[in-house]
Formats: sequence, C-alpha cells, structure tokens
Amino acid sequence: MSDLYIKKAKSIGTSCWTFLNDPEDKRKVLIKYEDLKPKYKNMVLAKFGNPYTYIAETALEKYMERDYDARYFYTQYEIPATGKKLSDEHIEQYVQGAELLNLLVKIRSKNGKALLNRIAPDKVVFWQMVAEYIDKKGIELPKNYNRILEKVRQYTVGDGNQYDILVSGKFGTANSEKINEVAAEWLIAQYSMPTVNLARLFAKYNQEAEMQGWKPLKHENSLYMFLHREEIKPQWYLGKFGETAFVNKYGYQIKTILPTMRDALWYGDGTKLNYYYQDEKGNICTMVVYEVIDVFSECLLGYSTGETENSALQYPAYKMALNFSGQKPYEIRYDNQGGHKLLKSSFLDKLSHLGFACRPYNGKSKTIESIFGRLQQEVLSQDWFFTGQNVKAKKMISQGRRDIAYKNKQFLPTKEEVIKAYEKRREEWNNRPHPKEKCTRLERYLNSYNPKAQPLDDLQKMEIFWVQKDKHTTYYTSGITLTLGDNKYEYEVLTSAGLPDIEFRRKHIGGKFYIKYDPMDLSHIRLYELTPKGLRFVAGAEPRIEIHRATQDLVVGERALLNDLLAISPSEVAYRKEEQAKREDATGVSIYNEINPNYKGTLSGHLMKPKQDYRGEIMKAESLMEDEDDESVFYNI
Repeated sequence: MSDLYIKKAKSIGTSCWTFLNDPEDKRKVLIKYEDLKPKYKNMVLAKFGNPYTYIAETALEKYMERDYDARYFYTQYEIPATGKKLSDEHIEQYVQGAELLNLLVKIRSKNGKALLNRIAPDKVVFWQMVAEYIDKKGIELPKNYNRILEKVRQYTVGDGNQYDILVSGKFGTANSEKINEVAAEWLIAQYSMPTVNLARLFAKYNQEAEMQGWKPLKHENSLYMFLHREEIKPQWYLGKFGETAFVNKYGYQIKTILPTMRDALWYGDGTKLNYYYQDEKGNICTMVVYEVIDVFSECLLGYSTGETENSALQYPAYKMALNFSGQKPYEIRYDNQGGHKLLKSSFLDKLSHLGFACRPYNGKSKTIESIFGRLQQEVLSQDWFFTGQNVKAKKMISQGRRDIAYKNKQFLPTKEEVIKAYEKRREEWNNRPHPKEKCTRLERYLNSYNPKAQPLDDLQKMEIFWVQKDKHTTYYTSGITLTLGDNKYEYEVLTSAGLPDIEFRRKHIGGKFYIKYDPMDLSHIRLYELTPKGLRFVAGAEPRIEIHRATQDLVVGERALLNDLLAISPSEVAYRKEEQAKREDATGVSIYNEINPNYKGTLSGHLMKPKQDYRGEIMKAESLMEDEDDESVFYNI
C-alpha cells in the first residue's frame, strides 16, 4: 500500500486499522497488528513473515550489547583436534550466542526485573522471545527454558565468561579431557542422584580425584559433555528423573496404524480450555474441557466444560458422543485419572466392546494429544482471548497474549460466551478438511460404516446412562426422595392422567426401592425391587404434584386437580372399610366378637353403619338369638 493511501486512511479515521504514535519518532505512524482484519494480517504475513518473530529479534537486539572479548576469543580460538581456526560464519554465530547469554545473565541478576519489563510485558513472553530469537538466528543454544538456564549457569562458572561452552562438540573442545573408567563409573553413580547438580559434582569430583589419584578436570563443561554423551546419558537418566521420564525418552516407541473406520476407536481426555473469561466478580479465569474424539475421522463427538476434570464432566461428554454417533464404539481409551476410576465399573465398561486406560503420563500413546494441539493452534488461536497452548510451545503464535487479556479484561467474554465460542470452533474443526483426505472430518465420519459397532435403542441408552443409587430408599405417603449431594428431589408414581397411582400406593407405601436416574435429566426416575434374581423394575416415578397454597395463585385447571387430590384420602378410607367388611364376612373376625363372643359372625357388615345404631342392632340380634332352633334367622341378620 502506498504512503498516500495510509495517510488518507489515518486522516479519515478508518475503522479497519488502529493507529498508534511511534514513541521513538513522532513523525512516524504505527498500525496495531492485533486489531487488523484477517485479510490485512495475511498480507503482512505474506510480505514480512511472522511479526512476532520480528518483534523478538528487534526487541532483544535493542538491549544486547556488543561483546568484543567474545569476538576476540572466537577469532583466536583453535580447534584442538586440527589446530585450525573457526570459520567467519561460526565466529559470528558464537558471538551472537555470547551476547544473548550476556543479556540473560543481566536478566537473571538482582536488578534484572526492570530490564525484563522494558523488553517484554512479562516473564513468559520474554522467554518466548528468546526461543524465537534462537530459532531465527540459528544459534546453537537450547530453546527449552530449563536447559537454557543451565547454559547460563555454565557460562558464568569461574572467572569471567566461559565462551568455550558455545563451541560445538564436533570441533573437539576442551571436553577432550580424559576420564578413566573407574572415575567414569563414580561420576555416573553420583549424577544418578536426583539431588546432585553439575556444579556440586564438578567440585566433588576434583576432591575425589585428588584422593584417588585421578586426573582433575579444568572445565565444568568437560563434565557436562561426558555425562551427555549418547551412550552415557541413559545410564544416569532413570535414577535422576524417574521411570516415566526415562520411558518417554528411551522407551521403545511402537509404530501403529490408525483405525480404518469410524467408531473403531474413541479417545476421551480432559485438557485446559484455552480461553480466558471474566467471572461475576471480575476475575480472569479459565476452565477445563473434556472431549471425546473419533480417531479415524478426528471428528469431535462430545464434550463438556467445568472447573475440574471429574466424573461429572466426563459423563455428559460421553453421553453427547453416543447420542451423536447413534451406536456404541468398538473400543474406548482414556487415562486413569480424574473421575475415570469412579465411572469405570458403573458407566465406562458399558460404553463399548473394549475399554481400557492408556499408560499414564505418556502423551505419545494418545492420538488425542496431537489433535488437541492442532485444534488449539489452528482454530482456537483465532480468538483474542486465547490463552496459548502451554509454556513450552515453540511457536510465538501458539503462546497467546496474556498481556492483552489482562489489559482488556473488561472486554473479556463471560463464561457462557466462552462456551458458545468454543462450540463454534468445534464445529469449524469438524467441517475443516481432514489432513489426509479431501473431505471434511465430519464427512469422513458420517460416510464411514463400522459393522462391529452396536446400534443403540432407547432401552440400551437407559442401561448405559442411568445411574443406580447404592442404597435403597423408602416410598412414603409423600412419595420417594432422591438425594444428590445437598439437593433433594421428590417423586411419586402417577397414572397416565397425571394423578397419583392409587393401586401402586395401596401395594407399596412403606416399600423399599433402588432408584435409577439420568444425572442429566431428573424429570423422571425408575424404581426397582431387589429379588433373588437381581433387580426387578416396578414403576417409573415423576416429580411430585404441587398445588399453590394461596387461592389467588391457582392457575387454570389447578382447582379441579386439587379436588381430585383431596378426594384421595376419603376414597382410600372408604375402600379400606369396604375391604375390611368383606374380610369380616369371609372370616367371621370382627371387633364385636370381642364385645360378646357369643355373637360370632352375626354382626359382620355393621361397621359401615353409624355408631349410634350399634346398640339397637345388638339388642335386636339378642332378641332373635333367643330362638336357638331357627338357625336361618340367626344367619340372615
């Protein structure tokens, strides 16, 4: 774009760009990259490359001082093996490395914080810039935070800077110092200890060398180069860093072939949802997400968000995945952390034909880790409230901009808005082209067929998703109560007309039932009785009927419902009286037999008459009983 075009855009105040004054030259104008529309960002990338790499280079070099001692050292340096000098290319590379290390030494000093704040908004961004600079310049320094700090420490050991640590080992530096076999074994044994670092080992070795008659070492770097030889490092790595780290670095990696059809293998795993949001109190927060992914298609099938990874987070994710798929996968893999142990026997084992946990702390064994990484880098990073992938991410674009989020916290989305944004990005991921196919991930999933995947009907879904309470619960006159944490939910068995099921109440009030329920849908539950053959389904129950207490609050149809409910108790009393009368007729057992045993069987049916009539009826019965020969009269009363 021409200068004239930019000047006009600034003069009219276009909304496409955000203009800033250059603090170093007020005659110049800056355009804020982060606020550019995607098409302008793409133009910048195509013309100049990654702007974050440019910032890393210019910002660091601004504060890096020329080190003439380093340049003199490298120009005079002779390669031990050949006696030759270093090439101009290597001299320039090593000088740049020494000048960067000098800056890092300053940053690590007591007064280094002020310098760091002038270079970068925070410590994380600074070390990202360092890694980007090393990569851009091709400096032979590690980009890993811990390893470069170790280099800084080695660089400052002794009197003055140790310029020789930058010289590549292929040239045969001072590390050609000889270490005999006995000393080598002693060194490996010492360095295998988790508490021993290189500086202490260097001092301790020279003390031991004096006592044992070994040749002392002049340079700590000689020790470093010996211990990090390819054949030596595995010998102390296990003891120093533990089994998991050793297996990840030196364990045998099996090459596997990915699934050939949908629903052959699902992965479930939780990770940080890489978005900042602002809560009700104005705090900047993040959350976690649990995703279920089909490995064949890389299609995201189901997810759930929450504060921590637990069974409450995993359950809805798997339920969404199964509802989306419509069938059970052949195999599911998950880690053995969080709520998986809780869900395994009651839920996870029902989800698929096979299901087992991946080896812990082994990201290489889980394809989902790679998918998460690409989802974050390719899709989620488009949003300005992206947190970045993690501290170890090498690419600047993968780091996010924490400083932007904190400076603009008032504009951060709410929790609900973040979830909606994530839903949109998930859909975008599924509709992007599969990396190895011409179709999208969703099309690859939907167009595939798995003959061994079991279709799901409503009964199977209920068997999988419904949870059973461990203890039985009593059904009272008020119904039955499901207690989940601090919450209580009341249910009762109703008829198809929506009224209490009288027949059920007559048989089961006081009965004990095991409850099965859907944690995501508490609109109804199922009641089971324990029998010698296991649980037997008895009835479904729905939330208890509620009636407004105040007359003026009654809604249409509620008065009629109230009348129906009020009629239940009198109806039940009448039913029981009639039942009792029939029983007395059949058995001859009556309270009046207690009054006068001689009248056994003569007064059945009279319990239904008013109380004041009982005396007259008894007198009448007594007068008739005087004619003992007339048995027909006796039984007809």
